[in-house]
Formats: sequence, structure tokens, C-alpha cells
Amino acid sequence: MKAEGKPLLIFLETASLVKKFGSAASVREAFARLKEASRKAGLKGVAMAACVYAGGASVSEAEACGFDILTGYNYHGNGLLKGQEVTPIDSMHTAETGVWDAISRKSPLPYIPCITLNWDPRPWRPDTVEVPRFSGYSGSSVYKSVRAAQTWINENKGQTPKERIAITYAWNENGEGGWLTPSRIAGDSLLLGVKRALKK
Repeated sequence: MKAEGKPLLIFLETASLVKKFGSAASVREAFARLKEASRKAGLKGVAMAACVYAGGASVSEAEACGFDILTGYNYHGNGLLKGQEVTPIDSMHTAETGVWDAISRKSPLPYIPCITLNWDPRPWRPDTVEVPRFSGYSGSSVYKSVRAAQTWINENKGQTPKERIAITYAWNENGEGGWLTPSRIAGDSLLLGVKRALKK
């Protein structure tokens, strides 16, 4: 996978890097050494991406560390309705574009939108009485999610990598309800939702 013509390397978060290297400046120096080594090996460099959130300091920390691109892992917390155990998945569709807009407004760095397909962690929390989650996850909801990302990329071409990339959460986060793998419950419908959206 390449972004801006360079191999793409994504970090889940920035705080542990800063802790490990001692400062954001030290992370930036390490990235510079990695990029130089990659160029000596015949590549154009490396596109360093950080998963960030609209709130908090993750965007400014990613900039300080020398990341080239911003993205995310999932944004389920933005779509879940407070005080409600079950939230319709359409709430995530509405919230997600707001997250993408907020992050792209915070920084001049290119942004790769992350699509939060679903969130339902009950498999990992069988003894918990109430588990906040989405309902309505289906091939149709996947289609809407992917189409929303395509629309956002088309409307924000100057704020995304030239490769027009989006990331989906996730292929196999079965324990968190973020999955596209074929199953007895949904058959191939989730993957077909992706396929149908990409045909557009």
C-alpha cells in the first residue's frame, strides 16, 4: 500500500512512541533516519501515518512527531448515543463525516478517512449486563459507510492522499463486531456491500 507514492506505514497511536523515544522531537528524528534509510534502499521514502481522534491532543502530537498523514482505527465513541445501550448504525454514518471534517480542519496534513463499520463488543464481554453497541449492521449499512467515505474523498480532494484511500474497521475484529469475514449470520452480504459501493 502506498500513499503519496511512498510505502505507507500506520501507527495505532502516538503516545507510546513519545514515551518510548522520550520526546516528540526524538520520534521525528527516528522517522527522518527511517526515511533516509528507505531512500538509500531505492524507495521514495516512507509515508508515516498516525491514527488520531477529533478531540484531545492526538492531532498536534502527530504533527510534532513528524507524521506525514493522519488516519484512524475506529470512531465508534462518536456515533454511540450517550445513555443508550443500543444505537442504530445510521447514527455512526452521521457522526463519522463530522469526525473526518473535524480532523481535516485541525491539520494541513492529508487525511485518510477511517470507516467505522460497526461496534458490538458483546463477544468479549459475555458477563456484562449492558454493552453499548450499534444495531442494524448489514450489507446495506456497509454500502452506506463506504459510499460516505467515497463522497467525502471526492469533496475533499485537496485534503487526502492522491491515491484516494479509505480504511475500513475492520476485516476480523470479531470480538468488537467490526468484521467483514463471511459468516453464518450474514453470509457474504457484508463483503458484497463493499463490492457494490466500489462499483459506484
